[in-house]
Amino acid sequence: MDKKEVLKQSQRAYDQWSPIWRHNSNIAKGIPKIPMSALKNQGIGKELVIISMGGSFEKQVEYLKKYQDKVDILAVDKAFAPLMERGIRPDFVLIADARVSFSCYCEPFLKDTKDIVLLSNVNANPDWGANWKGIKSYYVNKDNIQSEIEFSRISGVEDQIHAGSNVSNAALIYANSVLNYDKYILLGFDFSWEIGGKFYSFAHGTEKMGNKSVGLASQKVLDRNYDMVNTSENLWFSSRWLDMYIQSEVGGKALNASDGILEVPKIINLNSHLSAIKQYKRGLTDKETDLLARRTLTIKDKDSYDQAHNIITSKDAIMLGGQIEYRMPIDMEVQKAIDSKYPEKVKV
Repeated sequence: MDKKEVLKQSQRAYDQWSPIWRHNSNIAKGIPKIPMSALKNQGIGKELVIISMGGSFEKQVEYLKKYQDKVDILAVDKAFAPLMERGIRPDFVLIADARVSFSCYCEPFLKDTKDIVLLSNVNANPDWGANWKGIKSYYVNKDNIQSEIEFSRISGVEDQIHAGSNVSNAALIYANSVLNYDKYILLGFDFSWEIGGKFYSFAHGTEKMGNKSVGLASQKVLDRNYDMVNTSENLWFSSRWLDMYIQSEVGGKALNASDGILEVPKIINLNSHLSAIKQYKRGLTDKETDLLARRTLTIKDKDSYDQAHNIITSKDAIMLGGQIEYRMPIDMEVQKAIDSKYPEKVKV
């Protein structure tokens, strides 16, 4: 995969989706949220199952239900409803798509979202964040056409992760960049579907996801087991992009419990792997414990100031050293007077 191909894919997506991305980012600006830093390193000592919507998710969901108390779970948007229907509550749900249906995949289980963290791209369907009961944190995709500059300005969100071409890839990128789990178990990362089969696991609700495989421009390729399967141009690109990302950024922390065409991660049997986990969280080193205990907040606008004020004045807050830098309105007036008197000293 060369840079020209990646650039072409990014530009194509921007040209198609930028008007609705701008609209959604503007709405996201007013939705209460926590900074990405509040979630930093929350996965240390644990394993995370990341759920995408390939056929292997449907085939193995019962193993996940049986052993869900041993791992944390991060679901992509369309996996949320199938998990909840089967009594599996994810710890995180990540949304990235501008038009992913709220009424189909979220609203039926909205009352149960109080203890689930929503991780949302600022460009994603804002109905999820506006109605979600639990904690919400937003991010901007950093890509090779620098669209993050535009969408950070519109949304007011400066937290960024690398763009990964689709929601499944974004889930691993976010987990690896921010949450920092010991292991990432990829389930449903097939990037393909059986010939004559469904495009997604669990054809769900009014959208009838299984029908997407009918009439979709596709190509036949050999999967990892040398069986013939269907894939689309976007899925083929996304699988190769994820191969490259895992090789360079994740390494042996990624374990693949999926079928399909993804090649790099170590292949595991999900049932055997989950059953062998002895405890939910391993013992942490002193350094890891310190990482989990420390949080920082950069005060850059009124929203972050309000967050800092709430933390400092909370009866539960414990202040451990550090310093506070602040400005008063009179400080700004003095600076303006100095700048007008000595223009050559004005800072650029």
